[in-house]
Formats: sequence, C-alpha cells, structure tokens
Amino acid sequence: AIDRRGCETLSDLLVSWRPQNLRELVLGHNHINDEGLRCLIPGITECCNLRWLGLTGNEFVTSAGLRSLFEEAVIRNLNGLSLGHILNITEGLDHLVWGLPNFQALQYLELEDADIDDTELQTLSTGIATYFSSDLR
Repeated sequence: AIDRRGCETLSDLLVSWRPQNLRELVLGHNHINDEGLRCLIPGITECCNLRWLGLTGNEFVTSAGLRSLFEEAVIRNLNGLSLGHILNITEGLDHLVWGLPNFQALQYLELEDADIDDTELQTLSTGIATYFSSDLR
C-alpha cells in the first residue's frame, strides 16, 4: 500500500528525475486514495512520454480524484488508461466523459469490474463516439 506520504515521495522523485524514457506507470492495487492521487499528479505530469497509466484496484479513488487526474494535460499523450476494479468508478464516469476531449491519443480504456449500469454505459458510449474514432478498444 502506498499512503499519502509515499505518493508525495514518488511524485517528488518523478519531478526531480523528469524521466524521458518512462512509458508505463503501473500503480495498481496500492490502496491509493484521492489525496494520494492528487499528490502523484505533479510527478505524473513530468513524465512527458508516459503512454500507459495503470490505476487498477485502487478502490479508494473516487470521482473527485478522477476529476483531478482528468483535468491534467499529461493525459493527452496516454495511449492506455486502466481504471478497473475501482469501486467508485461509476461515480467518476461523468468526469471521465467530461475529460474525454483531453485524451487525444487514448486507444485503450480498461474498466474491468466497474459495475456500470445501462444508463452509465450509454453516457460513456456517447462520449466515446463523440471524441474518438473506432481505434479505442
């Protein structure tokens, strides 16, 4: 598990290191919450060539944390985003759809075990159809 302090430390490392070659950052199943995710954003932003962000299984991330992430410019370059097994993903779907225009390179969106109902699926489908070609898997 990575607590807020661990997220701050990792973010500080990424800010000072400014990794040019980091393409994937997988932080799944670390019990990261909204506060931790917000602490990570400055470090993630420094990863200018980041293509995959894995947050699967961080069940304490809510719609507030997702909105913070989706507002950031770093997501423009992501090819893949993994949000599976986040228990509150359905609360964050509106923020995800709202942030879709910022995902300019997204090709893979993983929402495994998201417990999305028909209305939420329709909202997501409409947003995806509006902002993406058929390349999204």
